Amino acid sequence: TWIGGTLARTLQNEGTCVRDGTPALEFIRIDAPGLLVNRPGAVFDIRVDHEIIGSGAIENQSGATFVKSAATQGNPFDPGAIVRCAFANAGSVSSNLEFLVFRGGLVNSVTGVIATSPDGTISLETGVCTFATGSTVVNNGTLESSGTTLIDSGVNFSGSGTLTISGGTTTIQPDLSLATLRVEGGTLTGTGNLLITSGMLLAGSMSGSGVTTVSPGVTWDWHESSLTRVLRNDGTCRSQ
Repeated sequence: TWIGGTLARTLQNEGTCVRDGTPALEFIRIDAPGLLVNRPGAVFDIRVDHEIIGSGAIENQSGATFVKSAATQGNPFDPGAIVRCAFANAGSVSSNLEFLVFRGGLVNSVTGVIATSPDGTISLETGVCTFATGSTVVNNGTLESSGTTLIDSGVNFSGSGTLTISGGTTTIQPDLSLATLRVEGGTLTGTGNLLITSGMLLAGSMSGSGVTTVSPGVTWDWHESSLTRVLRNDGTCRSQ
């Protein structure tokens, strides 16, 4: 169990670490050259809404699991399990319940898997977040981007959840089928063609050479926004 304190050296986890506290009154601080390495087979299980801060980094290796499994409130002023350190993922990162927030950047490498359950949200906020070619996203909850996010060509993207863009710039290079797309702010761009099968909100900017197609039978909303790409509507648009 890890409740709080400061890490300024390399810590390799080969077991199961539970980030807990009822509520957690302390931050976990990882300061450079501090590095948390979640080794193959290891689990880092977050069960409280609080923060991991500092100038250090977290490395989730291939075969390791970094999961938000519960949501005991720790910081009422900034809810969610928040990671402010740089994060490199080659294993599995998932949110099973409420918010897992990255504010220090995230790199999802070729073996990395980012996953949300129906009640889970992974939020990519400040920093640069990159999904490398060959990496995997399984989004059955909500994947939200408000920073600078690149989904590179060759990313395996699936799921019945919602992709939300609430700020910043999200670049999508592969062709994707998305259940629900919400462009609440910021810019969606890229070369990838997007097929929307359940719902869409367009209230930000949509650009790039890719084509967005709304499937037949889908009712979607178009608010004040900027459109500089091809949008094909085969559904029902409600313009407000």
